[in-house]
Amino acid sequence: MVVRNSMYNLGVQVVIKLVSFGFMIFVIRQLGATEFGKYSTAAAFVAILMVLADMGIGSYISREIAQDESKAEFLLGNMIALRLTLSTGFIVVTTALALLTGYNADLVLGIFMISSSQLLFAVQSSVDAVFLGTQRLGAVALAGLVNQLILVGSGVLILLLGYGFLGLIVASLLGNAMACLLNIWNFRRSGKRIRLLFYFGYWPGLLKRSLPFGINQLALSFTYKLDSLMLGWFGTLAVVGMYNTAYNLIFTLSTLSNSINLALFPHMTRQFTRNPVAARRNFGNYLRYLLLLSLPMAVIGSILAEPLAHFLFSRAYTQSGLALKILAWALPLMFLNELLGYIGATLHMEKSIAQLRLVLAGSNLGMNLVAIPLFGIAGASTTTVLTEAIGIGLFIYLFRNEAIFPASPAWLVRPGLAAAAAGAGAFACHDWPVWLSGPLALVVYTGSLLATGAIKPAEFKVLAGAFARRKDTGPVEPESADLVMAYPKPELN
Repeated sequence: MVVRNSMYNLGVQVVIKLVSFGFMIFVIRQLGATEFGKYSTAAAFVAILMVLADMGIGSYISREIAQDESKAEFLLGNMIALRLTLSTGFIVVTTALALLTGYNADLVLGIFMISSSQLLFAVQSSVDAVFLGTQRLGAVALAGLVNQLILVGSGVLILLLGYGFLGLIVASLLGNAMACLLNIWNFRRSGKRIRLLFYFGYWPGLLKRSLPFGINQLALSFTYKLDSLMLGWFGTLAVVGMYNTAYNLIFTLSTLSNSINLALFPHMTRQFTRNPVAARRNFGNYLRYLLLLSLPMAVIGSILAEPLAHFLFSRAYTQSGLALKILAWALPLMFLNELLGYIGATLHMEKSIAQLRLVLAGSNLGMNLVAIPLFGIAGASTTTVLTEAIGIGLFIYLFRNEAIFPASPAWLVRPGLAAAAAGAGAFACHDWPVWLSGPLALVVYTGSLLATGAIKPAEFKVLAGAFARRKDTGPVEPESADLVMAYPKPELN
């Protein structure tokens, strides 16, 4: 069930990401570096403070419902009511801080508009949390698809009419509203009701138990978004736009990992409860598959970064190519770091994970304070990669006694050899059109995976069989879930 559901939703999310990717190219071309820099600054400003509207409640509730579905309606009602309350205060705080920061009027308005979307997201993502906890992954994917299609359809029209980055935010709000309504309808269709529950005596305990997840979320947002704000403080909005042009390419690919991990989390929670030994064995499998997926993106992306930036945007985006050449190496580290965070939550180590994320956020701040004033885009890009590398080191230390990682070094060596072969192929055809050189390098990588034994032909058969339609028979037993793949959440960030 897990494999089939995951692969179905992976297919949906691939469609979402292809549409999102094409739309992102259109947006950047249509807005230009400066206007896109305004949008990126507003989005980063809101993202850093967004934990105030959520406090990690969604992640905690998903885990609780995965363990006991009978609590779903009670938890959902309180979660929506609490998050709507938090979101109202969040809108006031972010708008006030934007005014105090000294941003110009249209940027403050953009920050207010993005902040206001949290009222919709409080409902949509709360229902998503229940769907994830009960493994209704198709419902999550459908809402994401509708969100993205509305964003793209309305966004193209609004931008063509010349409404700039504020128009793009309006399109995003429309997508959020439709996804919210769809989630409500889908939940009610299952015979359950959504009621706002104001059990004020329950809220302090809920916030306390969710706090480690919230700290983790805050640290991640701080780590991933602070560089955009600092580039604006030390440079120009055009520089912010150039950097985020490259970063959005990385983000689009990294959300694939996010969706895989969102699918795995409730399954890992159930499996670890039933059979911790089998769960730990599968943790290593999941790490290996994410490495296999992400490593060629880093190698090929870095080698072909500059021609790719020129091809997608224009030769005016050479600085974006420089950023992409460095940022590509963050991808496999991001994939593994995120999964390790979910593994930690599965093991109920969220407090330790929150402390780890805070250390990373502090490291990122310190390195950016030195690197961005001195080296600009290159400094911000390098800091991102180094932060992810430090995160891997901290996770290795944290899990040193947990038997999380595969025992044999072959899980690193064999994919590394395949990626080196793909890199040699990409380098050899570097001067060819990027639409040809990139796919050729991926073919070399796939062949090298099989030649080195990094992935077995039987595993390809499992993945292919996952697309076959069959009736659900209930949750997969712990011993049988040795191969799981999945899917991501749509956003233009």
